Amino acid sequence: MARYTLIELPSADSTNTYARNLSINPDDSTPLVIVTDNQTSGRGQRGNSWESHPGQNLTFSLVLYPRMFAPARQFELSMLVSVGIVNALKKHIETTARVSIKWPNDIYIDDRKVAGILIENTLSSSCIEKSVIGIGINVNQQHFESDAPNPVSLVHVIGKETNLKQLLDNIVQAILDMYESYVYDPEPDELTYLYNTLLWRHDGRTYTWHDTASDTDFEATLIGVDCDGTLSLKDTGGTIRHYLFKEVSAVF
Repeated sequence: MARYTLIELPSADSTNTYARNLSINPDDSTPLVIVTDNQTSGRGQRGNSWESHPGQNLTFSLVLYPRMFAPARQFELSMLVSVGIVNALKKHIETTARVSIKWPNDIYIDDRKVAGILIENTLSSSCIEKSVIGIGINVNQQHFESDAPNPVSLVHVIGKETNLKQLLDNIVQAILDMYESYVYDPEPDELTYLYNTLLWRHDGRTYTWHDTASDTDFEATLIGVDCDGTLSLKDTGGTIRHYLFKEVSAVF
């Protein structure tokens, strides 16, 4: 039996939008993957668009039904997906370049963004009914035309093009490995520890950050991320600062 169902679209405005509008049998919890070679209106976090030349990258959505997750556990799902993608990419590139997670769930190779994740959950009062996980990975695209500050493709790192279908399967299998293992034996502390070991800038060094509320920059060391998604930083004055998504950003 196939581990997931695959839908291939020649073109789509957004695979997440397509997935959200798709009628699904409520009794069928088989993971669903929707992929297109040409996503015309891909969306990223913070309302950003996702640049992807047709046929050169991976743009797809993975649909899961994590009804065993309470709504308050949404970030655990984000961690599972991020760690799964890192695991797959580390095996694929086989270089000294560091693959890491930029909080909350961008994927970086060294200091450049190779992948983005947009998770849209359908919630009930007791659980996450449905999760549409949009993933964009720069694979064979050589040149970027948008003003995104630091994109990189796998072809830049490994020096050759990648078979998109094989990479798609590798990525999905790695995510499902993480997801199914966690569903069988949920250990939030272990997952949080693993996520933090892969965290970008989690190296004990001092970096510049931008506080959104005060519109000011400050210097701080990244302490880590909690299982609810809270980022903790220790500034140069010794104060521990806690931030939720969009309340702070890294300064390059």
